[in-house]
Amino acid sequence: MIVTNLEIVKSWIVGGTFVRSADESYITARWCIQTGQNSDFAWLAVHAFEKYMKAVLLMNGKTSKGHGHDIGKIYEAIKLLCNGLLPNSLQKESTTPETYLNSLYSIGHPDARYGLFDSNVRLDDLNNLDRMVYIIRRLICPLDQKIDEVGNMPSDSIPTYRDWLGANANDCLSIGGLLGKVIKDKTSPLRVPALNCNLAFSPADFGHDHDWENSAWRKSPISQHILDLLNSSSDVTTVEEAIELANWVISNIQMTEPPRKVINEAISAANARMLL
Repeated sequence: MIVTNLEIVKSWIVGGTFVRSADESYITARWCIQTGQNSDFAWLAVHAFEKYMKAVLLMNGKTSKGHGHDIGKIYEAIKLLCNGLLPNSLQKESTTPETYLNSLYSIGHPDARYGLFDSNVRLDDLNNLDRMVYIIRRLICPLDQKIDEVGNMPSDSIPTYRDWLGANANDCLSIGGLLGKVIKDKTSPLRVPALNCNLAFSPADFGHDHDWENSAWRKSPISQHILDLLNSSSDVTTVEEAIELANWVISNIQMTEPPRKVINEAISAANARMLL
């Protein structure tokens, strides 16, 4: 197979759109998690993974259409394409990639962006984010193409990207794009948010600053003004007002079935407790 100019330009388009945008979302998500901006962290992290994974698909002759925004479901398509190149668990964690992505999507999908429910973001979440980005980002290449075969008939002695990545599970050929530039440019204003406490991408000489809150707990207004009262108040008037607020939220704020179910179950339990 000879790689044509058309294929080269396609890769430039993918890199300049999906990968560039994903790098921006990833770096900004890292800044958010280090400054306690829980909702935007999850929202941006989900965006980053969606774009990284769709870039993998596009670089390997697949379409990015029809996959939606659920990063757990997109990962299933990545698994089919990248068989043998994905780990069973995140490094030094028992969490599987599937569990991590589904959990992240549960707090970062469109209907979760309003901060309706309690959230707790920890240093572990930052480590898992970095590791998962590394796992996916290294696959943004034409997996079954011979390495450096551009313009030349490939030699049998030259491995494909798939072969090389499979033999070097903890390495990648190169880190290009915006993230690569930030890693190389020691004067970049994005360097600290992108690399601080980043065990996956930071160079050996990077000076980490661990002096930031490594846990950001946020109690949501839904818990404070509705769920807590429905679950514990013994005052009839208070519970009735909480039920009214709960019904207003369900009727007027878009949310998925799991959080809606939590509220409805709290209403039912309060009604039973208070015999309303």
